[in-house]
Amino acid sequence: KATPKSTELDALKGCVRDNVPFSDFLTNVAKLPERLSAVVIYALALAPFGSVERNSSPGTEREEVGDALHRISQYSTKDGVDDLVRHLAALGRFGDTAFLVTMYGSGELSQAFCRSGAVYGS
Repeated sequence: KATPKSTELDALKGCVRDNVPFSDFLTNVAKLPERLSAVVIYALALAPFGSVERNSSPGTEREEVGDALHRISQYSTKDGVDDLVRHLAALGRFGDTAFLVTMYGSGELSQAFCRSGAVYGS
């Protein structure tokens, strides 16, 4: 069983206490490359904001990048770790992944969202 070193845990607690952005925690403390940090934020933590679309007009792309960077900087380490824990806790709940996949058509998906909203609030 893997257990974190006390220095790693202290660093995480310090980042949560100091409200450090999750992207800074991943790159500076966890020493992940920037691209891997983006994968963790968007794919594993399922951050509540989208990435920048590259199909925009040349003048607006810079504004969208700045807006995306601002949203990422507002995503705290506490929120990121909470989202990661939620994702990891969901692994194996409905199958081999943390994602709900329909078996008999897409009608099941809307039922799942309705049920989730009824149980956890919408």
